[in-house]
Amino acid sequence: MIYFFKILISLIIPFNTIAQTTPGIDLSHHIKNIPWEKVKVAPPLFLIHKATEGSSHTDSKYFERKEIAQNYKIPFGAYHFFSYKSSGNSQAKHYIKTAQLSSGNVIPIVDLEFVKQMPTKQQVVTNVKEFIFEIEKQYKVKPIIYCEYDFYNQYLKDDFSDLNYWIADYNKTPDCNYVIWQYSKTGKIYGLNGMDLNRLNPNTQINQIILP
Repeated sequence: MIYFFKILISLIIPFNTIAQTTPGIDLSHHIKNIPWEKVKVAPPLFLIHKATEGSSHTDSKYFERKEIAQNYKIPFGAYHFFSYKSSGNSQAKHYIKTAQLSSGNVIPIVDLEFVKQMPTKQQVVTNVKEFIFEIEKQYKVKPIIYCEYDFYNQYLKDDFSDLNYWIADYNKTPDCNYVIWQYSKTGKIYGLNGMDLNRLNPNTQINQIILP
């Protein structure tokens, strides 16, 4: 009877709803000892890994984990951790050269975060525009911007309202044009604690954030 009920539910509930029961995850070299066999059995909605930071740094686990994720047919993406110490142009070129994204990967992502000594809003906007220009020139799409909701309000919403966002908000659903919501930074998945957990906007399908 239980088996029959599961089949009935799978026919009634849309595929996108079922898929999102396994959150998307994001990783960097700081997260160690990934139990890949567990990941293979219950793959995440997507796996996004840090690729680069600034104009020269490359994450030490990026290439290894990109290969694993793609072998497991998990939608894979790469994010760039933005630095305010070098130009947007140079950072984008470093990201493009390193990430080596292609059709079937998640659209490029740039991670914008608060630092202790923030530049002016205009400096942030100018550098981010440089980064976006190089990404769009290479991939024919604008990047997704990852940031906290407060960062979006303070630095981005006036100049980048047309972009898609991956918003970190651990208290409420983001009130903006988000495609991905990072709803937890203390999640547990695959036996790992303290994980970032993400879900798509209910109006977004996974193919909408994938490079053609």
